[in-house]
Amino acid sequence: MKTSRKKLYALIDNLEPSVRDAFYAAIQNIKDSASINEIAALLAAGRISEAYDTLQISNATFAALERQIGFGFVESGELAAQNMRVRKSGGGRVVVLFDTRNPKAERYLQNVSSRLITEIVADQREGVRGYLATRLSQGANPRTTALDLVGRINKATGRRTGGVIGLTSQQMSFVANMQAELSDPKLMQNYFTRARRDKRFDRVVLKAIKEEKPLDADTIAKLSTNYSNRLLQLRGETIARTETIGAVNAAQQVAFESAVDAGTVKRQDIKKIWQTAMDARVRDSHAAMQGEKVGIDERFSNGLLYPAEPSGDAAETINCRCVVTYDVDFLAGIE
Repeated sequence: MKTSRKKLYALIDNLEPSVRDAFYAAIQNIKDSASINEIAALLAAGRISEAYDTLQISNATFAALERQIGFGFVESGELAAQNMRVRKSGGGRVVVLFDTRNPKAERYLQNVSSRLITEIVADQREGVRGYLATRLSQGANPRTTALDLVGRINKATGRRTGGVIGLTSQQMSFVANMQAELSDPKLMQNYFTRARRDKRFDRVVLKAIKEEKPLDADTIAKLSTNYSNRLLQLRGETIARTETIGAVNAAQQVAFESAVDAGTVKRQDIKKIWQTAMDARVRDSHAAMQGEKVGIDERFSNGLLYPAEPSGDAAETINCRCVVTYDVDFLAGIE
């Protein structure tokens, strides 16, 4: 029996948007619940840590994201179990179920919270405090800084857009640096090195450089909002892709290990196969692994137990779109 590569990618395509949207929804809730007046007052008093504490950022904030990743894990585990068409020696079929109460499954689900969610919250804390300190040191006034933090109200939707909440700490520093550059004609040329800038404003920036004048505050806010929105989109897509792929591959690993533990199939009769998306976006190292086959307990040549394994090196896991299929001889030993 071989698991279906096509079914796995169909499942991933179905699950990924829900994970992405759960992340976006959590970030939007943080922005919409923020009090600009309170944050500005605390920043004016130099109380940056307290300004951060007014934001509703905690593990509970991302509960829906955690649930969506867990849902993908369960869906994939059930798919793997359904594909295990095990025949008894005397005829008949053994029904294989995916048990989420299995200790291995429970450990994975718990790890989503202890790893991903905790990392997001910790990075937000570090990034926000650093961003606020940088903006104030650049001379931005407290209210502008508060708006730069959580975004400005979109008159069409009535909700906040832009702002650096939800970005990684590194992305927040990108935004802070861009805002400083757009205020200084001598540094403004650096704006054009930013791949995710809004190129519709390139002429405006070029004109300011030619006239050796800084951009006005409203224009800087527009460019910053658009840049932040694009970085947030990238952040959401990265989380959704990496975590969905990881959950799907982890669930399959757990499903087949559980089948071995239950005596449904022998360990030596299972082989797992590395499968790429087989397009130009696949990283070279993974393209070279296409079709690589190892035992269920063995690691692939890049050191991973399966694609997007949480403990793997970021260079091997972030934005990975590879999956593992399983080749199982369920009839081995049956006469």
